[in-house]
Amino acid sequence: MLYLPFVVVAALLAAAGTAAWQRTRTVAELSDVIAHGETRDAIAAVHKLTVVPGPPIQALVAAASVNNREAAAVAQVALNRLLDQWRRDVETKQSLDAASANLSTLAQALAESANEFPVADQAWLTDAAKLIVQLADKFPSAKAPLVAAP
Repeated sequence: MLYLPFVVVAALLAAAGTAAWQRTRTVAELSDVIAHGETRDAIAAVHKLTVVPGPPIQALVAAASVNNREAAAVAQVALNRLLDQWRRDVETKQSLDAASANLSTLAQALAESANEFPVADQAWLTDAAKLIVQLADKFPSAKAPLVAAP
């Protein structure tokens, strides 16, 4: 009986590790389909990415910069929806820590992959960066995301 709490904790940790591994594997597989699949499959993969808990921001940014214009457009819409969600969180002062972390991750991912975006998507990229900076300015200073001005 003394070992039961340790067994329960070990089982919970194993389940959490398995879930994280499965999420990573799923995101990698969907990212591969987006990068190398046919248009319809790539679009379906982007849609599947949008329902992965967490959200997989780096994968969505990579999808937004692919040469497949239709799949990239779907990923950009998904990122715009996330930005809208985080804007609402900031305006209502809910989930500020999560919104700040997500905005920081998005800003970093966009900065790291900015050169991968086609010229046709530079306007979207600029608009997204401006919105991130505008949202960052609305945070209380202690919770503000780490972003740089465009």
